[in-house]
Amino acid sequence: MDTLRKIMNKKLPKFSQNFECKKILKILNEKKETSRYVGGCLRDFLNNKDSKDIDIATKIVPSEVIKILSKNGYKPIPTGINHGTVSVFVDGFTIEITTLRKDKNQDGRHSEVEFTDDWHVDASRRDFTINAIYMNEDGNLFDPFNGESDLKNKIVKFIGNPEERLNEDYLRILRYFRFVSIYESIIEEDDKKVLKNNKEKILDLSRERIHQEFFRILQSDNSGKIIEIIQEMEILEIIFNGKVDFEAYKRMINIDNDSFFDPDYLLRFFLLIPRDFDSIEALKNFNFSKKEKKILENLLLNENEIKSYQSAKEVRARIYKLGIENFRNLVRIYWALDKKISNTIQWRALLAISETWKKPEFPIKSRDILLLGVPEGPLIGEILKEIEDWWIEADFINDKASLFERMKAIVNAKS
Repeated sequence: MDTLRKIMNKKLPKFSQNFECKKILKILNEKKETSRYVGGCLRDFLNNKDSKDIDIATKIVPSEVIKILSKNGYKPIPTGINHGTVSVFVDGFTIEITTLRKDKNQDGRHSEVEFTDDWHVDASRRDFTINAIYMNEDGNLFDPFNGESDLKNKIVKFIGNPEERLNEDYLRILRYFRFVSIYESIIEEDDKKVLKNNKEKILDLSRERIHQEFFRILQSDNSGKIIEIIQEMEILEIIFNGKVDFEAYKRMINIDNDSFFDPDYLLRFFLLIPRDFDSIEALKNFNFSKKEKKILENLLLNENEIKSYQSAKEVRARIYKLGIENFRNLVRIYWALDKKISNTIQWRALLAISETWKKPEFPIKSRDILLLGVPEGPLIGEILKEIEDWWIEADFINDKASLFERMKAIVNAKS
């Protein structure tokens, strides 16, 4: 029998008082208490934060959950039906309802689940004590592993034997670091030893799972410190297939903080890619979108290197060729790679130009060249490029007469 206790010195969470959240839990508990809040929404609540992502654990099997919700006018989506999860999006909340379960046939990457109606069995299969806290409609907690106390004391503790928990799902290695980062926890030496001994198993995970969890770490408030710890434990080398330079990553965090820049996690990620290694090999454990891949490819091009001492004229030429977004990304990258603090003013000046200078439109068109008697074909493109290169070198001279004279000279030279 599970023991419930009242939340001490706290009002009920905001999400539990929302009409829709309250209604969904109520209809699931219509005949008897079958469903409780669990997971991140309770962690946030106990840390005085609001949450829009709500998890509900239930004794009801997924097919019945779908029937109950549909009957009451909701549109349930079987987002993780194989693992017992049904989702509802309502009133700005994402509500995931998952049937109580126990794992079987685990191999560290995948597991089969079997549904149960035992709260303690469900709690025992979870990774950390802070993730095994449940709350019913009345605000009573079921906390079999003292997760609330660990949360209060900023302790990330495995449920049961750490080695067994990791071998059930290797992703827990990265999840452990994410929660340590979030709560600024101290890593116990025994846990550190187990994590380090199992680090190679991360490579058995799918790219999607590694990518998602690693970027969650990058996006945590304390990522600089935790990435440094992961590096010291030689786990970054496993993930990136090579030696990682953490110092540039750390400098970018400081630059972002000092300059009030919004964090760009793709740029921060880029700085962790080994510089003396095949970049494609370093990225093979990640699952980027086409847009993200394009950004990373542009950053990897050596010819796009930016120097802090470039003149305003050179900067305008680079912005014109690269585009403002690419230019600004490159400035932030090469600023972070620059070990000289004294160059800060120069880097700021480059960004200032990109904020005030508007890219001009090249005034010469193909028809202008055709009017000079040049036949259609590849030569038109060659002439256009040569004129444009001259115009850029002339710092985007705003003198159409001079441009036309230059155009005529180039056409005559190629005739």
